[in-house]
Order: sequence, then C-alpha cells, then structure tokens
Amino acid sequence: MKIIFRICVLLSSIFSNVVLAQDDMLEFYTHVEQMPEFVGGEKALMLFIESNIVYPEQEKKDKIEGVVYCTFIVNEIGKVINIKVAKGISEHPNFEIETLAMMNKMPDWKPGKQNGKPVSVQYALPIKYALPKK
Repeated sequence: MKIIFRICVLLSSIFSNVVLAQDDMLEFYTHVEQMPEFVGGEKALMLFIESNIVYPEQEKKDKIEGVVYCTFIVNEIGKVINIKVAKGISEHPNFEIETLAMMNKMPDWKPGKQNGKPVSVQYALPIKYALPKK
C-alpha cells in the first residue's frame, strides 16, 4: 500500500518585522526583500519531503491523519536551524517525531537577503499526513 503525503507548500512568513527569538536568542527576520529558497525550488522541496518523510506505523494502522506545523530558521549561510513543532496532532506524538526527523535531514537553502545582505529568516511549513482514499 503506497502512502500519499499531501504537502502544503505554503512557506509562509509569520510576522512582518525583525524579531528576537527568546529561547535561543537568535535574531531573525520573518519577511525580507528576497526570501530564502529551497535549492531547486518548490517542486524540489516537495520531492525532498515526499522522499524523506515516514508515516508512523501505528497511526497508519489506526488510520489517523492530520497536519503537523513546524517552524525553522534558514540562517544567513542557508543552514536550516532552530527546527520546532509549532502544532502537532493531538495524542499522536509519532507524527511530530517523524516530521522533526525529516526536517533534520533538510539540505541547505539559498539564504534570504535584506538590503543585499544574507540574513536569517523564519519559515513555517505545514506537513499533511493523509492516507490514500479507497
């Protein structure tokens, strides 16, 4: 049985100003003149996610579906850092575990730029787990 992942490739900014992350004391933008880009574009990002995400076995057996929202920062050299789950699927932490495992494999991006200089930018990425319809 092939599992289908529907991925919302809405890479969205959260706010519109410079923000100081309080937990790690990282300074980052949430919107810049030139936003970071996954190398190869949106299609390549979707392919990366589809190739690297794993549907948790118990949730697949129980036919549980849902969306995990994660946030991360693409830093000034294009590294994906500060990966967090903003909202998981209630009572099913295996979705969060698999999402974080996939995100930790994420390759470098083209960094965002503000005033022509590379800067750190925060993104939000929803990952939808859906089983094939019969």
